[in-house]
Amino acid sequence: MAAILVPLGGALTGTAQDDEVVRLACTLARQSKAPVCFLHVIQVPRTLPVDAELPAQTHRGDEILLRAETEAQRLGVPSETALAQAREIGPAIVNEAVDRGADLIVIAIDPDRRSGTFHIGQIASYVMEHAPCAVIAHRMPFAAESPPPRGR
Repeated sequence: MAAILVPLGGALTGTAQDDEVVRLACTLARQSKAPVCFLHVIQVPRTLPVDAELPAQTHRGDEILLRAETEAQRLGVPSETALAQAREIGPAIVNEAVDRGADLIVIAIDPDRRSGTFHIGQIASYVMEHAPCAVIAHRMPFAAESPPPRGR
C-alpha cells in the first residue's frame, strides 16, 4: 500500500472521533507498512479569497494535526501532515488523495440521527462517491444516554 490519507477535524464529536480514526489508520499502516498523511481542511467562506489568512482556524488545524502526528509517532508509524484551505471540504479531500496517490482514505463519520434516519453527511458522502481509492468510514459508538430512535 502506498499511502493512507486521514482527514481530521470535521466530526462534531471532536477529538474523541479524531483519536479513534488516527488509531485505526495507524493500525492499518503498521499492518501494510504504509505511511499516513493526516489532513485538515479549512473551509473558506465564499466572501473571502480562498487563500485568506484565517489565524484561528489555522491554529486549530495545526493543533489537530500535531495531536495526530504525536499519536502516530507514539505508535511507531511514519506520518506527515497537510493543512489545506478550500471552498468545499469533500472535493479537497479527494484532490489530496489524487495528488498523493493514496491507496486508502480513512474518514470519520458522525451520522445525524435526529430525524430518525441515518445520514453520514455531505463530506463523507462526497468522499465515498468520488474517491479514486478505497475508503474506510469509521463511526464512534452511539452514546449510551441517547439511544437510536426506533424504526416505525
